[in-house]
Amino acid sequence: MELPRLKEWRERRAMTQVDLSAASGVSQDGISAMERGVRSVRPSTARRLAQALDVDVAELVAPPEVPGDPKALAPRIVRRTLEKQGVSNPWALRSEEEVLEEGERLGNRAMREKLIPALRVEQKALGRIAADPDLAVEVRDHADLLANETTYRMERLLLEARRRERTPEGRQLLLEAEQEIQRELLEDAG
Repeated sequence: MELPRLKEWRERRAMTQVDLSAASGVSQDGISAMERGVRSVRPSTARRLAQALDVDVAELVAPPEVPGDPKALAPRIVRRTLEKQGVSNPWALRSEEEVLEEGERLGNRAMREKLIPALRVEQKALGRIAADPDLAVEVRDHADLLANETTYRMERLLLEARRRERTPEGRQLLLEAEQEIQRELLEDAG
C-alpha cells in the first residue's frame, strides 16, 4: 500500500516528520521513505499514521487533488456561480434521493408549485453557466451535466407525483406541468 497524500496531511496538521513519528510510533526514516514513495506501507501502519493525523486511511491513499485543476474545481465554481445568480442551496447539487424525498414530503401541489419551479430556475442558471465562454470547458461541462440531471429530476418528480395522485384533476394538473416544462425546454433549445 502507498500513501501518496501522507506528506500533504502531515503538513496540513503542521507536523514535522519527527512529530508524526512520536505521535504514531512509526520511525522518522520510515515516514520519510513513505512520503517519497520508496517504501510500501502495511495496513496497520497506515491506520496508526491516519490516527495520529486524525484522518481516515482513505484520505492518505486517495490521489492528491491538483490545485487549480479545473475538473476538480468545477463543482465549487458551479456552486459559487449559482450563488452569484441568486440560487442558494441548490437542489441541483443534491442527490436524486433527496430531491425525490422532498417532493414526496411536500405533496403534489406544493411540489408542483414550489420545488419544480425552483429546479427550473436552477436548470436555467446551469444552462447559462454551461454557455459562458469565459469559464473553463470543465466547468461548462459540469454545469451542462447538472442541467441535464435537473431536467431528469423534474421529470422523475412529476412521474412520482402522478403515480401518487388519486384524482383525475390532480393528474391533469401534473400532466400540464410536465408539458409546460417540455415546452420551455424546447424554447430554450430553439
